[in-house]
Amino acid sequence: EIILQREKDRYAANPEAKKAYDKEFRKTDAGKKISRKAVWKKRGVIFETKEEFEEVYDKYINTEFCDLCNCELHHGNTGSGKKCLDHDHTTGKFRNILCNKCNISRR
Repeated sequence: EIILQREKDRYAANPEAKKAYDKEFRKTDAGKKISRKAVWKKRGVIFETKEEFEEVYDKYINTEFCDLCNCELHHGNTGSGKKCLDHDHTTGKFRNILCNKCNISRR
């Protein structure tokens, strides 16, 4: 708790140090995982437990082909084969790992 307060004080005194730390942290596996969870939550995906999130995240990271059309998937924001987490927009429950094309056609 004392260390946490020191970090808060240091970053309050130097906001640029906090921005630099955050930028570097987002490049780590842990940072990417936290960011991915925040994006999924923002888009309405619901996980009942931490274990459920861990299971879906592991499947997301390790899936190489679309569950519907079997095209090769890649990470990133554009292009064919963009990897997407498909979920039911009513319940928020995870369904599949799909390419962007298949994900859009399922809406």
